[in-house]
Amino acid sequence: MVLLAMLTAACSSTKNTTAPQAGASRAPLDLTDMLRSLGGIQVYGDGASAEITIRGHESLQGSNEPLFLLNGTPIVGGYSSIYPTVDPENIERIDVIRGGPKSALFGSRGANGIIDIILKE
Repeated sequence: MVLLAMLTAACSSTKNTTAPQAGASRAPLDLTDMLRSLGGIQVYGDGASAEITIRGHESLQGSNEPLFLLNGTPIVGGYSSIYPTVDPENIERIDVIRGGPKSALFGSRGANGIIDIILKE
């Protein structure tokens, strides 16, 4: 029960909100815009060259970029690698893990937090 409470407190997610409402016509969001809409995420720039950080995770040395997962699998190369491969229309949800047991599973790679992009099946 305590583990569930810790996971809930350290994790947030969003559903894909790119589907237009009936009668509405708007351009779908790209992955960068979807990340901007999440609380606790800082996005600087646009497209594959955007810098993504999770608020509260700062390093004086090295990268502040969180670990990116695609359906739970770590992506080598970070955001610039995942951006061109993910179609925002296929995203079911995005989970942001700020710490806790799931982050600990990835050791130092998860030290700056984790962004897990879950695709529709």
